Amino acid sequence: MSDFSNGGGEQAPSSQPINPVSDEAHNASLVTADEAAKQPTQQAVFPKDKTDSVAFSFDNVDPRVNILLNIDKISDRDPRFSGKPIIDYVKNWYRYFSGLKGVDKIDAFQNVNNLKGYRAVFINDINQTPNVDIFFEVPGNNDLVIHLANGNLDPSIFDKIVDSVKWTPKK
Repeated sequence: MSDFSNGGGEQAPSSQPINPVSDEAHNASLVTADEAAKQPTQQAVFPKDKTDSVAFSFDNVDPRVNILLNIDKISDRDPRFSGKPIIDYVKNWYRYFSGLKGVDKIDAFQNVNNLKGYRAVFINDINQTPNVDIFFEVPGNNDLVIHLANGNLDPSIFDKIVDSVKWTPKK
């Protein structure tokens, strides 16, 4: 289990989105999803979603189409990549979504919590590369991947979130 598991709680998104480039947002402290679930927030958690999706409402975008973080079970999406290096899954991830047609670049990195990740930029159908997707390997389980997408987040805030991700195995 990860530190961002919602513990089964459900949060309704606020009707007032935050300004993602405000000073408040840049200086905000990050908390685990368990801590966030105890207080009002613009975070949307989908309790019956098997991918543990977490989304935020920005610029009045429905959080259901603005997923920030989810857990992909590779064997559910494409059993051919289960048990293989995560990079193989990342290189092919775009194929599962309409509107994407290829990979611009993928860079391997390690965050401050020592998770091995891949920063991927995919090409959309109009030859643009508007978003960054992050894929973290789950230690000891090459059938799971932690996926983050920056959507409308300011890049400095997104990078702060990426650095904060850690995996704590279920005991």
